[in-house]
Amino acid sequence: MAGFFISRSWRTRKLMLALIVLEFPLTVAVLTLFGIANPNLYRTKLWQEGGDLGYNSAPNTVLYALANYKPVAMAAWPAYSARGTADIVCSITSWNLVISVLSMFIMLCKATMFVLHVFYPIISLLVHALEIALYAYSAYGQSGKDTIDPRRPSTGLPWYIGKSCSVASTSQLKNYCLQAKSAFVLTCLMIVLFSLFFILAIHSMIPTKAQKERHSEKVQHKAERKAHFENLKAELAAEAASLHQQQLQMTNEQYWAQQGHPMSPSFAPQSPYAPHTPYGPATPYGPASATYPPRSPFTPGTAYSQWQQNYGSPQSPQPVHPAPTHYGADGQVDWSKQQWEMQNYPHPPVSPIQASSSSPPPPAAYPITPRTKAYNSLNGSGDLPLRQA
Repeated sequence: MAGFFISRSWRTRKLMLALIVLEFPLTVAVLTLFGIANPNLYRTKLWQEGGDLGYNSAPNTVLYALANYKPVAMAAWPAYSARGTADIVCSITSWNLVISVLSMFIMLCKATMFVLHVFYPIISLLVHALEIALYAYSAYGQSGKDTIDPRRPSTGLPWYIGKSCSVASTSQLKNYCLQAKSAFVLTCLMIVLFSLFFILAIHSMIPTKAQKERHSEKVQHKAERKAHFENLKAELAAEAASLHQQQLQMTNEQYWAQQGHPMSPSFAPQSPYAPHTPYGPATPYGPASATYPPRSPFTPGTAYSQWQQNYGSPQSPQPVHPAPTHYGADGQVDWSKQQWEMQNYPHPPVSPIQASSSSPPPPAAYPITPRTKAYNSLNGSGDLPLRQA
């Protein structure tokens, strides 16, 4: 079950390309006309001409309304400030210029993204919805009504849009009328064009039956590949853990086999494969299945042969006799002597024949440090004179 998804491919790619090509000249024309009209080339003149012909109010009507503190509400003409006609702010013309520049930028980006196959229908839907809203407000501002003067109300389209331009008094005003009419028509065409883009985007976002099948196969393939990767990951983790355990075991055995000093029977290594139960036959090395070093692949050193002589072998256990070099007078292990012997008399691995020698070399005399001599002199022992009280 693939579930719901939004298609990212265009059903009618050729139609989209044709609309993009058509959008370029329309955008250039709109940008040209709005750039010429900005900031106030002919808007106030057409307003005055309409007032003279009786089609709408006159610009001085606003001054009279502001002087008498009357509300002024109009959309077709520029907004006035409280200082009068000298400070005209052409809101509609400035708005038109801004959206025309923005639409040109969007058109160039859209064409590039469409060629690169990254202009998806969902992006087209959002972009053209924004452009429809911008140009719809521009068309509303150009076709707004004028009810400032109750004697000459204009509730429909402005006269330069709804009437013929031949009624203008001069040829210059006729040209201005044609420019304003053309700008309004192009604004409406841009709205229609962007609406077509919007509809095509919605139509392409709905997946077809073939797209649904391909999407289901793609989702299934991704799930299978993910499961395969998870299995490989688990196998690699198990193999790594096994190798790590083997390395630890081999390192432990190699360490104790090459150190050159005996191991205590209490800490003899045991095989991880042997069941550690109290019912198995006991040996000096632990359970019978965990004897050491028969399981070790390394050759034992001199310390092991000495340990065998002192403690006996697994085949013929003998009474335990502590090694004189490693045990003190109280029978406990003297670790300082043991470490000193390891440092001064290292025992490299030797063959079993050499290891079975019954006369190991005697250890050197244990050195006595000055601190030990001083301590012995304080307690009445050693070869130093006692300290006088």
